[in-house]
Amino acid sequence: MEKLEGLGWISILNVDYNPRVLYVSDSLLFILGWTPEEMVGNPILDYIHPNENEKARALIIHAIMHDSVAALTYLTMRHKDGHEVVVVSSYNCVYDRVICSGSVAVPGQKARLRSLTASEFVPVTDIPRSRYQAMRWGKPIHGDPLPAAMAMLKNPPPFPQMEKRTCLLVNRFTRDSTIYHCTNDLYLNIDEVCDHSFFHYVHPDDDEKVREIINSAKSWNRHGDSATDGGFEYCVFRLFPQGRPLITEPPRPVRTNKRRRSRSPPDDRKKGGGGASTTSPSKGRTATDTKPVKDTAPQLPEAPPECFTMEGVFSACSDGLIIVLREVDGEPVPPVTL
Repeated sequence: MEKLEGLGWISILNVDYNPRVLYVSDSLLFILGWTPEEMVGNPILDYIHPNENEKARALIIHAIMHDSVAALTYLTMRHKDGHEVVVVSSYNCVYDRVICSGSVAVPGQKARLRSLTASEFVPVTDIPRSRYQAMRWGKPIHGDPLPAAMAMLKNPPPFPQMEKRTCLLVNRFTRDSTIYHCTNDLYLNIDEVCDHSFFHYVHPDDDEKVREIINSAKSWNRHGDSATDGGFEYCVFRLFPQGRPLITEPPRPVRTNKRRRSRSPPDDRKKGGGGASTTSPSKGRTATDTKPVKDTAPQLPEAPPECFTMEGVFSACSDGLIIVLREVDGEPVPPVTL
């Protein structure tokens, strides 16, 4: 168990009342014994302990109806060998996907701190609630939401309109936080962001603040000398959807000689004296040696690059950094303690 405490996997599910696994990272093999290939495509409920299956279904309904993000649960999952593993799992509804991370549940100080940074704490496994505290961004949820959700199991409600969010999966072991997956193209081009640094899209004035938040999220996730799962961090920053604009120096002004130099006439013209008109022998048209009129039309300034103000939720596990983004609509809402 101590060897597994430093490991955590990331999974992506579709938004459904019986969601299927679309992606799962490699650490799943060491914690639950399943390879990613064995789990992808199957309903996640197939891996929940039968005694908790109904409450897990209710949790899914609750998460979708409340569009939960940075939320936390404890549940019992089935190991490939047949034994049970109590897992702590975060879940984030991200538009048309649910992003989860999971690891072996270990009670104690770290578990309490993890739940304190979550937006909501809804355990499926029966554990003493007095050992944990919960907090939520925005309007608090009082009491246990699962009984109300369980009443909807027979007739689940229609899917609500999910808030526009996107999620980036980032390599936590690279200095510049290299992106390796983007869930949609609501804010960033899904075909271009991979293998780019996350900071390529962060406003330079917010660079230091975001780096501190990411380092803090990673520091939650230390177990001895190894990376592990941990709490959530929250940050508001500006984002360039096309990447940071290139900063170029304006061209230096060219110093011109005030003395006007005479210009040689074109080869197909005859020299004329005193500015007299000459006739082109080839076309028979009259050309006047006059000074060309300079275009004095004002040049329009270049439009500033598109920039969004974003709210970001940052969390980390051994398999990567999870960044959930949404555009700020009005003033951002700070965390509220239940």
